[in-house]
Amino acid sequence: MLRFKSPEVKADIILWVSLSFFIIALIWMYFASIDEITRGEGKVITSSEIKTIQNLEGGIVKKILVQEGATVRKNQILMLIDDTIFASSYNENKLKIVAMQIKKIRLQAEATNKMLIFASRVRQRHQDLVRDEEILYLSRQRELQVKLAILDQELVVKQQELLEAKNKEKQLIVSVALIAQETKLTRSLVADGAVSKIDLLRLKRNTNDTASELAGVRINIPKLLALLRLTKQRLREAKIIFTNQAQESLNRITLELAGLQETSLALKDRVARTMVRSPVNGKVNQISVNTIGGIIKPGESVMDIVPLDDTLIIEAEIKPSDIGFIRPGFPVIIRLTAYDFAIYGALQGTVTNISPDTVMNDRQMPMYQIKIKTANNFLLKGNKRLPIMTGMRASVDIVTGKKTILDYLLKPIIRGTKQALTER
Repeated sequence: MLRFKSPEVKADIILWVSLSFFIIALIWMYFASIDEITRGEGKVITSSEIKTIQNLEGGIVKKILVQEGATVRKNQILMLIDDTIFASSYNENKLKIVAMQIKKIRLQAEATNKMLIFASRVRQRHQDLVRDEEILYLSRQRELQVKLAILDQELVVKQQELLEAKNKEKQLIVSVALIAQETKLTRSLVADGAVSKIDLLRLKRNTNDTASELAGVRINIPKLLALLRLTKQRLREAKIIFTNQAQESLNRITLELAGLQETSLALKDRVARTMVRSPVNGKVNQISVNTIGGIIKPGESVMDIVPLDDTLIIEAEIKPSDIGFIRPGFPVIIRLTAYDFAIYGALQGTVTNISPDTVMNDRQMPMYQIKIKTANNFLLKGNKRLPIMTGMRASVDIVTGKKTILDYLLKPIIRGTKQALTER
């Protein structure tokens, strides 16, 4: 037989169940928190200014490789300018540099008195220039050797003359001594009457002639020594002059080569600038010169590029009553009106800048402007990237903090309590 509880017991159970549910809900509302949001409206702007492409030298348009609205990559060639004049000057200068470098190798060999040797790679690439320098090197070496050979021959002659003079001096010294002895003996014979005085006078004359000749030889020997030293000095000077001339030419060539290399860099830049390139990833906004064969003036703008960065900047408007809770670095949820949030999701971003004062918007309402930097510049659906263009409208939710559900429920009560009984 079923036993039924009394109505009083049922009422107690319902009361306790309701009370338990209320306590659990109260505890949950106390600990459960949700984001505190400040909302605003904004639009997508570029993170950097529109890039105006200019050409320094100008020239004749050879080819236009892009159209307005085209997406371009950084360093992509946008336009070709006729490079005939610049390329010709660059190649001419480059040839001069090669010729001077080969000449420099020849002068280094001459200045250091070494054999002239060209690398096989240089010889293969510049056969004519190498052959000319080798011919000049051999010609100058032959000229030097001829000059040295003449001086060497003069040196040999001077040495021989000096040797002969010294030998002559020795002979004359012996002759003087012999004549002196002969004269002494002849003087004794003259005293005895065996020899006439004429023979004695002849011997005296021979003595004077031989002594005079000896004196002349002795005077001539220092002169021959001086001439020998002079010839040796001329021989050394010939070698030094040749080396110094080569070194002076080498120094001059080195300076000229440095100047040509600097000029080459400038000419190379000119040739490179005939290929007009994009400085950034972006979209072609406007092409100022559309005619093949048209003239571009030096420094003239040829086209504008709107940058497409890895990040976007959202410029949003915030009411003055909400600005006090926003700080740089706060996270932001960005919903683009061009794409359904429920389907394509939202962008994540960060507050980067807050205007120092209010500005009047289009509706003549004072608003603070904040800038938000996005983490990506596209929305993703599956594997497909959805591009985001400059000017798209966006709704931004700035997370300014967290608040429990209980705080939200008690907020109107607390506000009412503070404002109660304060009216006049």
